[in-house]
Amino acid sequence: MKRLLPFLALGILVIGAGSCGQDRGVASSTSSYDYTIVPGERVGLITLEKCSREEVLAAYGDSARVEEIYLVEGMTGEGVVIFPDNPRNRMEVYWDSEIDPVRPVLIRISGEGTDWKTTQGITVGTPIAEVEKANGKPFLLSGFNWDYGGRTTNWNQGKLNNNLGLQFGYNAEGETPEGISGDVELSSDMPALTPAGVVVTGLELSFPRSE
Repeated sequence: MKRLLPFLALGILVIGAGSCGQDRGVASSTSSYDYTIVPGERVGLITLEKCSREEVLAAYGDSARVEEIYLVEGMTGEGVVIFPDNPRNRMEVYWDSEIDPVRPVLIRISGEGTDWKTTQGITVGTPIAEVEKANGKPFLLSGFNWDYGGRTTNWNQGKLNNNLGLQFGYNAEGETPEGISGDVELSSDMPALTPAGVVVTGLELSFPRSE
């Protein structure tokens, strides 16, 4: 099947990120963080200007902590968790020097009812039909009920770009229909998905890699 966005073919989440840009007028106080996501440009205090692990820790202060982060297929790695004691706005950041010596390779948000939201209004809980509307056309995603289940694979040259990866959950009652489960590629406008309560359950952001 086609690669998952923004994943590498080998299955490791590939999410670039940038720098902690205090110069962009982003709130730095621990009581008033900015939860805005501009795909490909910034995620809160993390921006394109080469944000190292040390800079992320400094930017979020007591709201950041070094922890083991689940990656994929049972693998974990040491990263930084933003708001580790707040499940609603928890954000995981992971670096891999073999992929990018400066920028994170994973930024993941999956808290229920989270304050994190893209400039298009996409957040955890957004129905698949609304994501399709924001994209301006149907897009592709992987089948459900496996390690890469429900993840976007291709925006089909819509308004959304490859710097935004989403994971969807199938929330309809009963078992997931066989035709939309497993290692298959689905279209967001399939009748089996649109009325079934398929919603965003996680956001995975990518930025251009550092040169």
